Amino acid sequence: MGKIILICGAAVAVNLIGSFVVRTFNLPLFLDTGGTIFIAMLSGYVPGIVVGFATNFLNSFFDESEMYFCSISIFVAIYTTFLARRGCYEKFFKTVLTIPPIVLITAVIEEFIEKFLTCTGVIEAFSQIEMHFTEILFKELIDKGSLILLMFFIVKFVPPQVKKIFRGLGQRQAPLTSDMKRAIRTWNCPRSSLRTTI
Repeated sequence: MGKIILICGAAVAVNLIGSFVVRTFNLPLFLDTGGTIFIAMLSGYVPGIVVGFATNFLNSFFDESEMYFCSISIFVAIYTTFLARRGCYEKFFKTVLTIPPIVLITAVIEEFIEKFLTCTGVIEAFSQIEMHFTEILFKELIDKGSLILLMFFIVKFVPPQVKKIFRGLGQRQAPLTSDMKRAIRTWNCPRSSLRTTI
């Protein structure tokens, strides 16, 4: 348990440092999902979601609106884990192909949240959505694109034994090996209805 808290805490710290740099230098970026992407690539859904939510929760002490954007961090964690488990971050070209969908979806979510927070009515919010969408899309492309590529290269330098620790993060049961998965798929067991079984 202590190991989980330590690793997730370090990932949250990476996100908070990114946010601090952006606020200090007034950069047109976010840089608050690097730790989330790293944890999601190596560990899975739950650690990634926890890191993403914790980041927005802690950032909300500096800016209350940050809590509304936690849906973006959670989406980033789910999306990254889903693709990581399908080997999409093993090759550079595949990693580049994962960037456009996440940029488009996060830009749309951000635009909707931002407009509904700042506008007084629904009609006004919808009328203003198109105005800054290109700007947000470009900002997300630089932000998420650079963070995904950076974490891709960092993960490449993580030793296999450390990756094994990350993969087992938060799991109560050891994951099945490839041989065991293959055996389960080819195992011909007699099937019966639930009623018969009971």
